Amino acid sequence: MIVIVFLIILAVLILSHELGHFLVARRAGVKVEEFGLGFPPRLLSKKKKGTIYSLNLIPLGGFVRLKGEDGQDKEKGSLSVQPIWRQMLIVVAGSLANFLLAWFVLVVIFYQGLTMVSEMPESWFQEKPPAPQLIIGEVVKDSAAEKSGLAPGDIILDFSAEQQFQDFTLSHKGQEVVLKIKHKNQEEIKKIVLAKEEPALGVAVVKAVKAKMTLWRSMMVAGEMVW
Repeated sequence: MIVIVFLIILAVLILSHELGHFLVARRAGVKVEEFGLGFPPRLLSKKKKGTIYSLNLIPLGGFVRLKGEDGQDKEKGSLSVQPIWRQMLIVVAGSLANFLLAWFVLVVIFYQGLTMVSEMPESWFQEKPPAPQLIIGEVVKDSAAEKSGLAPGDIILDFSAEQQFQDFTLSHKGQEVVLKIKHKNQEEIKKIVLAKEEPALGVAVVKAVKAKMTLWRSMMVAGEMVW
């Protein structure tokens, strides 16, 4: 599973990098002879508007083959007849595309909401950063927590420290307790009968900061991180 996730992430990075070269070269009037994902031998290919689009066997890279990139071709549409500044722009376009992809992903994460175990830097917020909260990270199957409807991501509002919460559950084994939680941004009161034996409640909790930024702030913070 880890290998599959790694290959997917690598493929996205390669695709964005090569697309950067491809799009800028096209915009500059340079003919793209081949746009390839992976390294040869070639598995699949299709030619469209003078460009070969190929999928290759070795998934550890990609390439954009440009007309005249060897410096010998001096015809129209060749890289070698372009001004130096335009050639340099085509060369760095791949890295710029990766930076833009990273920036975009961070903007989405910050705007949708971010949970961090460590405290967030004050510079990320226009006002005071949010205080750490006790968040459920895991719910044990068939436990009192699962039966009561507690879920990963729920915030326990009655407690602010992990040890304090653990001491509470241990001292109330076999008893009914009342917990105030926040589930999907809605506050709820849960009455839960704890088990007499471990795990009494059946959750793993972590003290973390959960925050959501405005779109503009997300763009600014993402820009600072990528830069």
